[in-house]
Amino acid sequence: ESEGAPFSIAGQIDDHGISLAMEGMTLGEWTDANVPTRLRETFRQLGLQGRVGKTTFAFANSGEVQATMELSGMSLNLPVDTQPEEDRDGNKIPLPPEQVGRQLRMQDVRGTLSYTDGFISGDFTGNLEELPYHVRMTYGGTSAIAPFTLELTCSGFELRKNPQIM
Repeated sequence: ESEGAPFSIAGQIDDHGISLAMEGMTLGEWTDANVPTRLRETFRQLGLQGRVGKTTFAFANSGEVQATMELSGMSLNLPVDTQPEEDRDGNKIPLPPEQVGRQLRMQDVRGTLSYTDGFISGDFTGNLEELPYHVRMTYGGTSAIAPFTLELTCSGFELRKNPQIM
């Protein structure tokens, strides 16, 4: 059991490979050692925390691996470091020390993360620095330097006094 809720796993083995479905998993209990080797660096970078919905894995005899994870109220890092602003002449304005290397962190994330054929994709909503966002992202591989696309859409927000984003 995990946080008072049951953990379940079901699967099958056939001529094509192995498939598994898990429910009731909390990622706080996982380290990168619990993740396939080729996904460990990405797992560390994402900093996933919270309870996961249904997670499916398929391991084909050909070596292909597929995985999909339902996110339901989780927290995660987006693969973007804080960037300095520029003055009118194009000179970078130094970041405060606490902002250097800081990644954007989303809270209350709901949606899916998937791994297929060496690519990672995500389609989810959540709060980023107090603002609601819809995010679509793709990694073109699993290394720390893999190319990625990140689409952020913000709508339906209310600007409050002293927001974190400003």
